[in-house]
Amino acid sequence: MNTTIITQGLTVEEFLSSVREIVRDEIKSIPQPEKIKPFLSLSEASELTGQSKSTIYRLTSERQIPHIKRGGKLLFNRLELIAWLQSGNQQMELGTNS
Repeated sequence: MNTTIITQGLTVEEFLSSVREIVRDEIKSIPQPEKIKPFLSLSEASELTGQSKSTIYRLTSERQIPHIKRGGKLLFNRLELIAWLQSGNQQMELGTNS
């Protein structure tokens, strides 16, 4: 197939510049994936696990759920929390909220 592009008097550089600008605009219009935070707050961990905040807090005090404390706040590594949920090693029934 032989295709002809009419550039209407544009130089090759002007044409390429126009194409680059169009491509940049198209790329900007593509929705970007949501950035996922690596660490979750107590509320976010509660939402992810489906457990109440008090249950999550109890599990942290009993050292049954992976967590860290930074500046007096409890934080939960998202990947570690998902692995903990998938492992089935948690010592509670996930269907019960306290």
